[in-house]
Formats: sequence, structure tokens, C-alpha cells
Amino acid sequence: MSKTLTKGLIYSSIGRYGNFIITLLVNIVLSRILTPAEYGQVTALQIFITFFQLMSSAGIGIAIVQRRDITKSDIESIYSFSIIMSIVLAATFPLVGILVDLFYKDTVYFGISSAFSVAVLFYGLVVVPNAVLTKKLKFFAINIIQIVTIIFGAIIGIISAYSNLGAYSLVLMTIAITSLDFVLKSYLAHLRPGPLHLKSLKKIFDFAVNILVSDSLKYFSQNIDNILVGKVYGPTALGNYGKAYQLLRYPNYLISGVFVSVLGPVLASKKDDINYLKDFYYKLLLALSYVAFGISAFFIVNAQPIIEFLFGTQWSEAVTPFKILSLSVWVQILFSIIGPMFEIRDTTKHWRVLTQINTIIMILFIVIGIMMGSLSKLSFAVTTGFIITYVISNYFLAKYVFNISSFVILKKLVKPLLLFISCFIVLEFSKNVTQSLFIHDFFYLLVNGIIMVGFSCCFVVLFGDVKNIISIFKESDE
Repeated sequence: MSKTLTKGLIYSSIGRYGNFIITLLVNIVLSRILTPAEYGQVTALQIFITFFQLMSSAGIGIAIVQRRDITKSDIESIYSFSIIMSIVLAATFPLVGILVDLFYKDTVYFGISSAFSVAVLFYGLVVVPNAVLTKKLKFFAINIIQIVTIIFGAIIGIISAYSNLGAYSLVLMTIAITSLDFVLKSYLAHLRPGPLHLKSLKKIFDFAVNILVSDSLKYFSQNIDNILVGKVYGPTALGNYGKAYQLLRYPNYLISGVFVSVLGPVLASKKDDINYLKDFYYKLLLALSYVAFGISAFFIVNAQPIIEFLFGTQWSEAVTPFKILSLSVWVQILFSIIGPMFEIRDTTKHWRVLTQINTIIMILFIVIGIMMGSLSKLSFAVTTGFIITYVISNYFLAKYVFNISSFVILKKLVKPLLLFISCFIVLEFSKNVTQSLFIHDFFYLLVNGIIMVGFSCCFVVLFGDVKNIISIFKESDE
């Protein structure tokens, strides 16, 4: 299993980091062409686009990967169902634009949503082909496709932006990416629709519904703030807040996301080996915690130069929300590896209950933050909600997955928390020196990044955790 896990991580890293670099470069270019208001218009709809994406997936992809009793004829039958559902969802999506127009008292969203419906269609059509490739552990093909499609979409998006298409350039970029993704993955999966059989759907129904409900609740709890910001503060404020939140998600996508994309299919055979999964989780948690807390400290200290270097001074209103939200970077990263443990152990019913509780808590804190009257106070409320839900999630993980006390897991965060405090102090001190030496933000951030990485590595070595981190890969073949 060690070779499979290592290869999966390498290929996933290639895809994710390639995707990140290209997306970041495109964002840098488009952020200097498009206005915060135009980004805000797309952000307002992006919330619903991703929800429709969740609906079209409906937990089907994960169920196909995790269930061991799924046959080829079952997959073909499920694929037919997925196609029908994708067409229905795509045809329905323009209605969202009408509702958003009424909500924001505007007229631009119907046209944008009508164009986005094409992307919604391809989001749904690719679910089963992608699941088939994942189940077969075709990580290399999946991630190469990811890079190819993002390059194609980037070209379309930049050309559209320079052609003064405004917010529609982001729409066309998304359509280009999703359509090519579907074409390439369908070709490689060698999949065809089959007759609809209820028995095939019944095999994945309970598992898929629990995943769908959990993912939907989790997504809305993390995005209802965007809806309310756009309604209360307007599209420009939403653009700034959305840009800050976007940066916040990059570490999660690039770090824990690399593991999450391969954990399910690789560890599926270890479902009943609680001790193995528990030991693996401890070591993964420790490794990611060190990285996550270090990044949190780096983002907080260097929020302004990061925003201005990447997107320009017109996004200065995004600095304060980004700095405050950076307090929860470690939560975002560590939370993402909790869900796969519930899926691997087939305890998705408890995962669904957990997400219901977390959703209520996040909505409460978001509403309180909106009522406080500023993006900075909202950011603080959202960060507080994230931390509370993470503690609750650890309780559920400990009780229903590993059958241990949650304090056993939380104690693993003590040393990484000490790293955060130490790293913050070091970066604040070095900031005064490096700012006087380097005028350009790039060199300033580069030097401070090297300081952060170097200090973190020394900290890990000093506390003797290098062997524990390396053993993640060595013990996987037991």
C-alpha cells in the first residue's frame, strides 16, 4: 500500500500544485482587468453553482469509490441516472439567476446564470467517469487532465477579459474547463450509459444520501456569509471578502487536499482495522498541524503585502478580513481530513449529524457577525465559529470512528500550537528588518517565507517529530 499511497500523493501534488500555479497566475492577470464588483457578481452565483455541483454528484462519486459491491452494470445504470439528473439541474439553474436578481434587486444575474448552466451540465456528467478512474487508482491521468483543462480554461478566460466581456470571462473560463474535463475523462473511463435499475441505486442510496446531506450543509454553512455580505454590504464588499476567503482556501487545497483525494480509495481496504487507521490519522494530523499553524502565522503577519502583491492595491479592503480569517487556516486544513475517516469507516450517518450541528453553529456566528456591521467583525465571528466546530468535530471523530477520548486527539495539537506562537513572534520581529531591506513585495514575502519554513523545520527537529512524520509512508505497507 505504501507505493500506492506515495504514487497517489505525488500525482495529486502535481495536479493540485499545477492547478494552483496556473489559477493563481490567471487570478493575478484577471484581478487587474476585472473590478471587485464584477468578481462579486460571479461570487454571488458561485455559491449556487457549487451547490448544484454537489446535487449533481449527490454523493454518487464517493459511494462508487468506497463501496466494494458495485459491479460494472451497476455503474452503467448509475451513470444513466446521473446524466438525467445533470440535464434537469442544468435546465433549472437559470431560475437561480432570477431569484438572485430579486434578492439583490438587480438584473445581471439571470444572464450570467443562464451561461453558467452549461458548466453545471458538465459538472454532473463527469461525476461517474471521474469516480471510475478514481476507483481504479488512475491518479496520474486524473491530475494530468486537471492541468490540461485549467490551461485551456485560462486561455479562454484571459482572452475573454481582454475582449471586455467582464464577468462573462469568468463564466466562459469555467465552461471551457468543465467541458474538456468531461470529454477527456469519459474517453479514458470507457464508460457508457446502461439501463436504469433501482437495485443499482439502492446499493449506494444510504451512503450517497448521507454524503450529499453532509456536503450540502457544510458548503452552505461556509458560504452563507457570502450571500449575506452581498445582500447587506453590496457586490464590491462581497468581491473583497470573497477574495480574502479564496486565499484562505488555498492552503487547504494544496496541503490537506493532496491527502484527501487519495485517502478514500487507498485506505478503503483498512475499513475494519481501527488501530491502523487511528495510528495513521495521528501521524497525518501531527504533520499537517505543523504546516497549518506555520502558514496561519505567516498569513497573519504578512496579510497586506500578500494581497497587494497578488491582486494589486485596488483590493486593499480585503486585507483586514484576510488577516482575521487567517486565524482559522489551521482549522480549514485539519478539518478536511476528518470527513474521509467517517467515509472509510462507513459511519456517514454520524458525519451527517455532525454537519447538521456544525451548520447551525456557523449560521449563528455568521448572522451575529453580519449584525455587527463590518467585514472585520464578521471575519472574527466566522473564525470563532470555525474553531468551535472543529472541537465538536473532534469529539464525534473520537467517539464514533476511533472509540477514544477527544482529548487524546486535541493533545496532538499542543506542540503545533507552540510553533504558531513562536513563529508569529519570529515573523513579527523579522518583518521590521526585511521591510527595510526589500522594497518589492515579492522579495519581502520570499525571504519571510524562507524564515517561516526554516524556523518550522528547526522546531520539528527540536521536538523529535521528524520520524513520526516520515513513518506515514513507511508504515502504509503493513
